[in-house]
Amino acid sequence: MIAVAIVINSYSFIKEKKPIKFILVVLLASLFHKTAIIFLIAYFFRYIKINKRNFTIEIVLFLIMQIVGFYIIINLARQIYPYYIPENITFSTSGLTQAFVILFYLIVGLYLYYYKTSKNNKEIDIIYNIMFVAFFIQSFTNRLPMINRIMWYFYIFIIIFLPNIVGDIENKKIKNIAYWGIISLNLVQFLLSSIKMYNIIPYQFFIK
Repeated sequence: MIAVAIVINSYSFIKEKKPIKFILVVLLASLFHKTAIIFLIAYFFRYIKINKRNFTIEIVLFLIMQIVGFYIIINLARQIYPYYIPENITFSTSGLTQAFVILFYLIVGLYLYYYKTSKNNKEIDIIYNIMFVAFFIQSFTNRLPMINRIMWYFYIFIIIFLPNIVGDIENKKIKNIAYWGIISLNLVQFLLSSIKMYNIIPYQFFIK
């Protein structure tokens, strides 16, 4: 999480087109956890626009990687972290739940961006692509749970993705619905996933 926090601070250098500073910040993050180095690909996302053509290419690549990419990731992961990767990979559906949550936010975000906002926010292209990578990585965690650590370098940008989109909605009624909808969905996600995941039920105070 220290590495994730440092990676977030590299985002401003993507927007400002300062690749050297961006690389230095990501390299600093990699000193805490070397998986942070993967975030270097994010600098190129500023050049990928949200449109039907690029969206179709992303979906096609996603489907191809779902078929053959898992074996590539396994072999790569075993080279970097051999002690994290078991010999026999078992299938689980737990990672798919979070992948669908990310996908849902992406779909809602795209809908609001195209039909309800002013579409003058140039940051959305960058953040959308970062979020898509989060979904892409998370979709593999049902077979390799440890890859979830890499996903967080990208998924953390949801704290920028959603406010940027909702903030650009021109209709106040729809904006309020979006605000309360996001708050409600995050609360539901927390209650269904986070509490059980980290074993904080039943909750007890340290001081009684």
